[in-house]
Amino acid sequence: MNRISAGGNLSIEIRPQSWRLFANGADLEQSLVEVNLHDPLRYIPAFGSTRRLPDTGILPTQYIQRIVLGWSHEDESWHLGFLLEPELARPRGSRWCELVHWPDPDGHLLEDVARQAAESLAQTVDRPFHFVPPRVSPAVAVEEPVALPSLPDKLDDWSVTLRDNGQIEAVRDAQVGRSRFLRGIWYLLLSIIYLGLSGLTLTNGIALPRPEILPYVGLGAALLLFILALRALLLPDKQIDRLVVHPEAKAIRGLRRGNERWRHEVDDLQAVYVSQIVQKPRKNGIQSIPYGELNLQLVDGRFQHVLQQGATDLKLSPEVESGLQTYQNGVFLLTPAATQTSLQALGLHIAQMLGVPCYYDSRVQ
Repeated sequence: MNRISAGGNLSIEIRPQSWRLFANGADLEQSLVEVNLHDPLRYIPAFGSTRRLPDTGILPTQYIQRIVLGWSHEDESWHLGFLLEPELARPRGSRWCELVHWPDPDGHLLEDVARQAAESLAQTVDRPFHFVPPRVSPAVAVEEPVALPSLPDKLDDWSVTLRDNGQIEAVRDAQVGRSRFLRGIWYLLLSIIYLGLSGLTLTNGIALPRPEILPYVGLGAALLLFILALRALLLPDKQIDRLVVHPEAKAIRGLRRGNERWRHEVDDLQAVYVSQIVQKPRKNGIQSIPYGELNLQLVDGRFQHVLQQGATDLKLSPEVESGLQTYQNGVFLLTPAATQTSLQALGLHIAQMLGVPCYYDSRVQ
């Protein structure tokens, strides 16, 4: 005699001439299904009722088409039962009748035990045995995580470095201030030239050029250039000239001439935003980006401007060229795989160092 434990506090007793399924009670065993060699299968009324079997409690073996043992992915269990002939299956609405099951998430741990019980039942009722092995799922290729793009060394007039202490530091070139001053002087000279030419044309007594509005256009241009000159020469440049990101403190600071202009801890931040005005790629795969800027979104919804980038061209990879993110309006979560520009790379590094998400805001011209 051999006894096999099964799910649902059931057990199977196997003898050379018989097969029995019973429930394990506290004091005694309750037989549920019994079958002797060359005899009909017998079951108690409660068991037959739950399986929609004839209420006679007897099932002649000629109504059993085959014994089946199979593993189900849905509940990760082995199921033992039989398929009924059509004439008996039709009234109950199904050919399948389960007898017992074995929970087995591994799919192989209880295979031999379940198969022994199934084969012995098939031999006892003298019906064919069909085995359904666990379906082997195709191995899913695990994609290697895409590495963070390298930190750009140069971003327009900004020099970016990664310090030995792990800090990201971006320093604005000193020549930016000189170029601003020279631009102001140039605007001032042009305004004087336009003012002189227009004034002489209006006061020298000769006929006005055609169209006659040209001298007045010159005066307007002179006024505009004079305002731009005053702005470049007299108004202070409020842009920061140094940016520091602290990985340990989870903080980012903007400085101007050594003085801290603003500082934000990670608790103040919601996300890093990289915004770019982009044009649709040309046929040669070059995409023009007229303007870009880096901003911090604060928890109160406001934005802190960090730095900006002038016009640049981007050579798209074939994968990105066929995608959507590079030339569609919208805000996208920026990932290492989607990073293409130096401004995006800088934003992604800052976001990762601060522990906040980085979003890409694309505006198509």
